[in-house]
Amino acid sequence: MLLAGFAVATIGGDLRAQTNAPAGTTAEAGSTQRPGADAGTDLEHLLGIEVQSVFGASRFLQKSTEAPAAVTVVTADEIWRYGWRTLADVLRSVRGFYVTDDRSWAYVGLRGFQRTGDYNTRILLLLDGRRTNDNIYDQALVQEDWLVDLADVERIEIIRGPSSSLYGSNAFSGVINVVTRGAAPDRPATVSTDLGTLGLRAQRASIGGQLGRGLAVRLSASLQRRDGLSRFYTAEFDDGTPGAGVAVTR
Repeated sequence: MLLAGFAVATIGGDLRAQTNAPAGTTAEAGSTQRPGADAGTDLEHLLGIEVQSVFGASRFLQKSTEAPAAVTVVTADEIWRYGWRTLADVLRSVRGFYVTDDRSWAYVGLRGFQRTGDYNTRILLLLDGRRTNDNIYDQALVQEDWLVDLADVERIEIIRGPSSSLYGSNAFSGVINVVTRGAAPDRPATVSTDLGTLGLRAQRASIGGQLGRGLAVRLSASLQRRDGLSRFYTAEFDDGTPGAGVAVTR
């Protein structure tokens, strides 16, 4: 499977803009006041907590605390730390979401609702704010067959609840906006190789540069192959005869 990504962005800020905390200020939301410490000092630390910015909730960049919806932001650092390879892996870790897999497609459920045989048509999947659900079945692909490798993702905005007034019928249950890494000219070229179980082999490469004043480009490509299981047993098809319920791949 070959995945390729292409991004062009103006230098100086776009969907990837972040709200950064002032230098030298760190705090935890649940921290308690130290004995003898000034209460005003602790309040200043709380003001320094970094708040993520989101685009998908209102179609313009705003702080997640100001968004008119319940929003979860998954950062590139979390994707790298937990080793997630697909959007389905990410959604399995998000509160209120669950994913089922019939070994052909992955089906996303939200808050206990998942229509049987539905190809994720009630979840709107965006890439940098642009719709990626296909035009025939309105299907949202969340496995290896999606457009972008997670290694090229800056953050994933997960907005719960209906947003059909902004995006149309596909946003009935929620919106997932995947924001790719910026095309900054100072970002170095990278090459990586992954090895995993069941014969997993993956290679990735990315390069970027500045084309002109205020314009940069970034290209990335990835190749992945997995041998998988050579024998697969399904109890539902086992009628007692020799070899029943066993599928063999060659």
